[in-house]
This record gives sequence, structure tokens and C-alpha cells, in this order.
Amino acid sequence: MLVRYQAALVQPGDPARGRQVFERVCAKCHRLAGLGREVGPDLATIQNRPPQLSAAGHPHPGPLDRPGHEAYVVHTKSGLIIEGVMGTQTPTTLTIRH
Repeated sequence: MLVRYQAALVQPGDPARGRQVFERVCAKCHRLAGLGREVGPDLATIQNRPPQLSAAGHPHPGPLDRPGHEAYVVHTKSGLIIEGVMGTQTPTTLTIRH
């Protein structure tokens, strides 16, 4: 876990502030209660974990990572760089969710 977040784990939660943080930071990649995007795992799967476990591996790889949610960087022939999570693939197409 990142040391700078340890003090926050023992403070009482504030659902309104937590929602604001989720919407600003987490919802870019995660869904919870119908909010956010489906890039990373749905956070409903970890919402009842103790805070020490939930924060242990994020934002760096760790116990929250799920197969199928690894980050990829694609460099196109035209010079674009696309970052995201691998979506569907066919022999001629590739979908990156971001």
C-alpha cells in the first residue's frame, strides 16, 4: 500500500466526499452503483472488503487486478498512441476500452 494513504484508513468515512472522489478519479475506469465506465473491474465486487485490502494494490498492480483488465498501450502505424484495456478482438480488428 502507498504509505501516504495509510492515515486515511483509520479516519471515519464521509460518503458524500467519497462519491465526489469516485466521480472525479475512479469513475474514469470503474463502475459502482451504475456510475462510471466499464474499463476496470466493477467496484461492487470489493465494496465490502476492509479498507486495508481494498487500497492495498491500487493504483499500482496488486490484489485488485483481475484477468482481462490489464492495461495495454497500442502504437498505430499513423503515430497514434492508445491506452486502455483490451476489448474484443477479431483477425482484423482490436477494441481498446478507455
